[in-house]
Amino acid sequence: MRHFPRRCLARRVLLLSVIALVTISGCRRPSPAAATTPSQRVATSADCRSCHSDIATTWADSDHAKAHRPVDRAADADAFQPAREFAINQLKYQVDWPTNRPELQETRPGEAPHRSVVEFVLGHHPLRQYVIPTRDGRFQMSELAFDPVKKDWFNVFGAEQRTPGEWGHWTGRGMSWNAMCAHCHLTDFRKNYDAATDTYASTWREHGVGCAQCHGDMPEGHGKPGRPTPAGAKPPPLLAQRQAVQETCAPCHARNELLTGEVRPGVRYADHHRLTLPVEVGLFYPDGQMRDEVFNYTSVLTSRMGGKAGVTCLDCHDPHSGKTILPVANNMLCLQCHGGVGRQGAPVIDPTAHSHHPAASTGNRCISCHMPTTTYMQRDPRHDHGFLKPDPLLTKELAIPNACSTCHPDQNVDWAIARTDEWYGAKMESRQRERARVVHAAQNLAPQAAEKLLALLPREDIPAWRATLLLLARPFLAEQPGLVPIARKAL
Repeated sequence: MRHFPRRCLARRVLLLSVIALVTISGCRRPSPAAATTPSQRVATSADCRSCHSDIATTWADSDHAKAHRPVDRAADADAFQPAREFAINQLKYQVDWPTNRPELQETRPGEAPHRSVVEFVLGHHPLRQYVIPTRDGRFQMSELAFDPVKKDWFNVFGAEQRTPGEWGHWTGRGMSWNAMCAHCHLTDFRKNYDAATDTYASTWREHGVGCAQCHGDMPEGHGKPGRPTPAGAKPPPLLAQRQAVQETCAPCHARNELLTGEVRPGVRYADHHRLTLPVEVGLFYPDGQMRDEVFNYTSVLTSRMGGKAGVTCLDCHDPHSGKTILPVANNMLCLQCHGGVGRQGAPVIDPTAHSHHPAASTGNRCISCHMPTTTYMQRDPRHDHGFLKPDPLLTKELAIPNACSTCHPDQNVDWAIARTDEWYGAKMESRQRERARVVHAAQNLAPQAAEKLLALLPREDIPAWRATLLLLARPFLAEQPGLVPIARKAL
């Protein structure tokens, strides 16, 4: 363990924290948060539908639109009707719909049954979680979830048995809907927490992620509900694509910490959030692959596509349906940049020659190798957005997963190493491999980690990775003075 004088350590931590934030976001003056002014008016998605019916129809079937809703007897009949009893993790459950709202009953060994009324539904596909009102304005997320495809109930924590009193138990603060979930599943959510009384008076404009959550409020004169926009009225300004991603997608599609309270469209993401980077062991693998439930935005920023070439969510996803703009099964989505002459400087790739797999096979799909899935909450497989190359050698060295072994579980890792070496040769000895080794060494305070950071930092050209390396350098500043001028230069 390295020890520094308290005053010196505080200065170093502050300096490196500021450097890391500035390194990602650029040195810009903070933009004030957009707020509803007399020239704007509050509107709901229903108001927008009258003039934008085609977009509204596309949005209405999206996961965003269905991100949150009140319980509904017809929509939730498959979960609660008829009443059923079952056991998970040695706990007994009963679900039914006895009156105007459904109810969950949990019985722990040796205890009396605990019965809860359900008020809201969070999520739509591939699972639905149910929200339970408790006291003091609080709502809690049940650890029970319903699979609408398999038509069964399961525990989102799997075999992990969390107990009452724990922070992460469904009755604890770690599963508080007000603090942990609602701001990404409702429109214009206000937590309204009173620290003095430890109570909530949360409010929201509408269920689900509606128009105003991404576009902000309409300027006066943009149109009235049920009437078209008057001639000559200007529409709301469209955010630039990169700005739209940072200010609209990132707050909910990233593991982060909101630093400043309410945030609306039109403000800079990095001025209001502390983004989680691949610094802590357990969140990301050393190469940047997602490990814990960190969502996607950090992965995009640490990728060469997002962090260097400027590729954003909207290059691949329709903003209103959330679906990809081109098919992935035949690689057309990726070939919009990597086919033909190469768009935005992307290398031109022949998928069959590159993958060494038959044209119609799963192994020939770009996303199978470069966007492998990890299943979260037991039923929710999500694609990694780091666009990394599978590297079996890092599996052998650092226990980092690789897509080759995932698809070929009957083969050992040495077989996968031999195939990648045969097919790609010296290309495998890349910045990705070098960086993963350095990150792993720094995380584990290994010998020569400081020297490795010193060698890599001046050459790192992806801002989010540079910030990560700077944060990892903090424990080594005393023993490797050469890191200090690099940090100052970054600032």
